[in-house]
Amino acid sequence: MKIKYLLIITAIYLIPINTFAESIQNFNSQIIINKDRSIQIEENILYDFDNLEKRGIYRNIPTKNIKIQDNIYTLHNGKEATQQISRDLNNIEIRIGDEDIFLTGVNEYNISYSVKGVIKKLQDIDEVYLQITGTEWEVPIEKASATIVLPENLQNKVGDKLYCYTGVSSSTAQDCTITWTNARTIEIKSNQLLAAGEGLTFAIGFPLGTLTPLTWWEENQEVIYQSIAGVIFFTGSLILYFVWNTWARDPKIRKPIVRQYDAPKGMKPAEIIRLKNNYPTTVEITATIISLAQQGFININKIKEKNFFRKEVYEFELKSDKTLSSQASLKPFEKELLDILFQDVRKTVDTEDLVKDNISSKFGEIYKSVYKNGVSQYYVVNPIKLRTILIVLSIVLTAIGGVVLTSISFWIGVAIFIIESLTIILIFYSPKRTEEGTRVLEHILGFEEYIKTAEKNRLQFQEKEQIFFEILPYAIALGHATIWAKAFEGLIEKNPEWYNSNGGEVFLPVNFVNSFNSTMSSGVASSGGGSVGGGSGGGGGGSW
Repeated sequence: MKIKYLLIITAIYLIPINTFAESIQNFNSQIIINKDRSIQIEENILYDFDNLEKRGIYRNIPTKNIKIQDNIYTLHNGKEATQQISRDLNNIEIRIGDEDIFLTGVNEYNISYSVKGVIKKLQDIDEVYLQITGTEWEVPIEKASATIVLPENLQNKVGDKLYCYTGVSSSTAQDCTITWTNARTIEIKSNQLLAAGEGLTFAIGFPLGTLTPLTWWEENQEVIYQSIAGVIFFTGSLILYFVWNTWARDPKIRKPIVRQYDAPKGMKPAEIIRLKNNYPTTVEITATIISLAQQGFININKIKEKNFFRKEVYEFELKSDKTLSSQASLKPFEKELLDILFQDVRKTVDTEDLVKDNISSKFGEIYKSVYKNGVSQYYVVNPIKLRTILIVLSIVLTAIGGVVLTSISFWIGVAIFIIESLTIILIFYSPKRTEEGTRVLEHILGFEEYIKTAEKNRLQFQEKEQIFFEILPYAIALGHATIWAKAFEGLIEKNPEWYNSNGGEVFLPVNFVNSFNSTMSSGVASSGGGSVGGGSGGGGGGSW
């Protein structure tokens, strides 16, 4: 037995293991510091994918307070490479490789780009503080080095204002070597392997006058941009506050909410949920269908059970004794829904037919009618119009913010994006209800509280079967059909007159709502001195 276990263990150790040790074998930068304060960088990266199959690499470079020129050039194994360049709030990402071509082993990449804004004027020097490799690579860097070409002979002028750092972003470790190869050229290399998340950084101070002096604009533009950003933020916030206070801020709801035992007088289920939510949803349609059935205008028949291949199929039947004159009691949106369901003078229609007819694409007219003929009097401004304006404004701000952020100023771009975010938040709080609308909303909230707590008071419903079906459409609209049904569990002995099922089972409102909404959504449903570890450059990358 011991020999058996020994053989098994030996076999395990003999099985070849692929570690898939992805790494950068060598990261070398050629850095040219120009007299006009621009810096040209070419990175040579030997990337080892090992046995993994990858499409290429990506390189992230932070762009805060610096400008990377658009002339980014990349090579893969000495040939011009396919690249995708994207920018976000803080970074530019250079993705090199082809979607359909997979690589293994060692591949050579060259990335060339130029930057401005890295060189900062301090009290007595112009300082370059540059993260050579960056500290955000997902893989270790076995060798890291850089050759730095200065704008003129500076070996005797730089003095002790030359440093290199290794390690994570905040590291002060200096396990690196600085060598002057001539009066204008410096070589810097790391003395150790850099683990994932570690990098090589250098800092150098030039005597003032070495580089082209900053213009007044260059010297003050950051303060100016920050000031402009502050004005944009302050002014934009004031404007949005005015909009919120004038067209979005509801009158205060009085507390505590008083329980109500019926819906606000004359309001249909679709109207109460619209006034509560402020926006249209498909539940307005399902609740209205149940309401029309409860009012005696249609029958609902379950004609096919759910199986692996389909959802339940319900048939809607227009009652023959309901003439146009009998529809006088209906709200306009209820009549419109009947017209949509029973178009072309048909008397029956099932949910499969509705999908074929793309009926959900016509729900937008119902939603408009619910607002216009049901709740418009309760609003200071049309919710759809106000939201449309705010949505368009947020889209415009996003576009402007993106352009400003990537090509003009980080701070102004951030200020615009903050205003854009506040605009989006404002969309969800819009629009403002009138004083009367808020009082009606209080009634709705009280009615909802009654439905939500119905199970605690189920004894009140003994021999009150009719109340279940009277309030059911409102419970569906408010999203509490399950709670309402549970309160009457065991008390409802038969289906309502307007519901029939081939299987003879009891009508389950939640099943109907879920099935109808799911079926409609399958069509075209609509609902409306150098700071150590900081500096410019840097970033990181990985494979993809």
